[in-house]
Amino acid sequence: MVMKKALLIVVLLAVLAAPTLIMASQDSVFTEYSGGGVSTGGPTLTDDNSVHVPLDPNELYIVVVAREPLKSKLEVAIPPVARRYGLDPGVVATGMDSLPAVQFKGRLLVVYVLSEDEKSGLLSRTCKLNVVAYYSSVGDVQSFLAAYAAIKTSDPEAFAEELDARAMAYLGTNRLSGDVGIAWWRGMKAERGRLVGGDPCEGAVEAIAEGVGELLQTSGVL
Repeated sequence: MVMKKALLIVVLLAVLAAPTLIMASQDSVFTEYSGGGVSTGGPTLTDDNSVHVPLDPNELYIVVVAREPLKSKLEVAIPPVARRYGLDPGVVATGMDSLPAVQFKGRLLVVYVLSEDEKSGLLSRTCKLNVVAYYSSVGDVQSFLAAYAAIKTSDPEAFAEELDARAMAYLGTNRLSGDVGIAWWRGMKAERGRLVGGDPCEGAVEAIAEGVGELLQTSGVL
């Protein structure tokens, strides 16, 4: 009888421990909502007064707007993805006030982390982000700066809509032909168990970098 009770206790402990081990061993990334698309705007000019931008279509200027250390992690992860599509990526390390200097210099990619929340639990650590990625084939950084100054929100969809509207209006007003690609992720959550170790945001960084690759592919950079 004692043996049966001891066996029952062992079985119960194993059953109770299983979910704990699963939680402590998980390494996952999922997103509550996401969206985006590519828009083409402006006329195609063929006369002698045409404005040919960007100056170097093979160059991709990458701007990451985020807190450290997430900013540095994204700046390392994104360039290799851009190279897959035949682009020559360069990270713009200057502050927001200096970004107008890269206007029309090359293609542009901005990754903007609107909000970041990290939590540490007994069994796992989580990193939750709201993110917008903006691609401009003509290298238009002014539209991003205008949207950044105009709308203060942690909702990536709302920011994406504002940015797309401003970018398309800018192309039309300045008679520029180009593509605007935008992707956004709301509630991107990366979770990493204590047994796995490491920074849970690393999983989110990988997911964002791959998402940027899909955006570039959709935008027809090849």
